[in-house]
Amino acid sequence: MIVPMLPHLTKNPDHIKTVGAFLKNAQNSARSDDISRLRDHIIKYIYEAEGIQMPDSGLEKSRRGWNCEATARMLCPRDLRDEFDADPTSFCRDVRNGQRFVDHDDWPTLVYSATEYDTSKIEYGLLKSPFLVNCWKTIFQGPNSVRATSSKKGGRSTLAQAYEIKQVDEYSIIYTTILARFLLSSGTWDANDGPFMGVEFFKNLLYLFEDSVEWRKDTLAWWNARVFGCQAPGMQSSRVNPTRTGLSSVAKLKQQREAQRNQMRIQPPQRRASIAADN
Repeated sequence: MIVPMLPHLTKNPDHIKTVGAFLKNAQNSARSDDISRLRDHIIKYIYEAEGIQMPDSGLEKSRRGWNCEATARMLCPRDLRDEFDADPTSFCRDVRNGQRFVDHDDWPTLVYSATEYDTSKIEYGLLKSPFLVNCWKTIFQGPNSVRATSSKKGGRSTLAQAYEIKQVDEYSIIYTTILARFLLSSGTWDANDGPFMGVEFFKNLLYLFEDSVEWRKDTLAWWNARVFGCQAPGMQSSRVNPTRTGLSSVAKLKQQREAQRNQMRIQPPQRRASIAADN
């Protein structure tokens, strides 16, 4: 859309502001739609923990974040989660009162699975989060995709259908992570949340993918296996997949139909009518 407009914008620089405003409004509208799509479902995806009461899925935004122990546990830095679990009430109170520092440079619990974490190898299990997978599915495939037994059909097209999204990439993972973190917090949409700087969190997430080719490949393969049941295109696998050794029944049917058409073409009209009648 933008590329064809570049010559016009070059000749009419005053229009750049108008186009920029349009794109910003479109971006805000899309984000608002995604927030609405995920807001009332995300609470159901939170990891359960002994002693932590799970809130209703319609929990008001202002009561989330460090005002709710269940959402706070997901925001808690993963390396401090044992300390949080020992006394969640005090931990939350200290964060709210500014007596405990939590910012964008600590990986929150939400980016890991419920159990996998190794302090000696922090990248182990990082972004391999079932919680985030459920959030991604809800945004791009609709909430019914999270329920494996759901048989609901029809309705509006999902984002994945509308935009023919057939694989998970790092940018959709990063977007989902940032959106999920916001919806667990108690604040309104803002680049920052106290000491937590949204731009820096984005940079930290992007660094994960750009700094290690192997980690990127492994992480995307993990995601695509869980979302689409396959690896992303171009990814190698050590598993040997079976291949077809002969023609499929579909291919055979096509051959038979083509042979029948060829036979009809070379037969005289009377014989052609007889063959058609026999079939």
